[in-house]
Amino acid sequence: MVLGRVLRPLFDQRCVGCGVENSGAAGGVCAACLRNLRPPLPIPPIAGLASCQAIFDYEGVGRAMVRALKFDNRRAAVAEMGRALAASLPPDTALVTWAPTTAARRRHRGYDQAHMLAVAVGRSARLPVIPTLARAAGAAQTGRSRAERRQGPRFIVRERAIGGLPELGSAPIVIVDDVITTGSTLRNAGRVLSTALAAPLHGRAIAYRAAR
Repeated sequence: MVLGRVLRPLFDQRCVGCGVENSGAAGGVCAACLRNLRPPLPIPPIAGLASCQAIFDYEGVGRAMVRALKFDNRRAAVAEMGRALAASLPPDTALVTWAPTTAARRRHRGYDQAHMLAVAVGRSARLPVIPTLARAAGAAQTGRSRAERRQGPRFIVRERAIGGLPELGSAPIVIVDDVITTGSTLRNAGRVLSTALAAPLHGRAIAYRAAR
């Protein structure tokens, strides 16, 4: 069942935005839908992070792109998303990491979308991608109310991964996630990571879902 979910999107040539087949979609999104992507609204400061940015708004085509990756394993646009995120990295970034999903979600889907995005960012920016965090047991953020989301997930530092890092000094570390809603995921990830590393932390995501 997991294998089917992983393989099926490889043969799906529809645009993830409009669903039209043979639409000339490059990276899984046709030119018309790309033109309809909206820039994100300003993201409020997130405690513990020196900066936080997203590349598009979680509405319309942007929402369709995120859901295609997150729930349907449509990976065609991941490389382009990675390049866009890489272009937003702070100067002299030392490494890229990510806010992992739950083990149950990863087993069910067969992948972790935040990990895929982090790998794409690292590949584009030619930076190491290090698994610095593990997700503590608890419910996934998807499907929870906004009030519940504000509490955010819990993370644990991967001591072995952290221990193997060279001295970073003031070189920035970037934490990648798929969607910023309340900011609690990146806030909690940064809070935990700051207990092990003194480097400045920055958050990056492909989409921002502002309160409306």
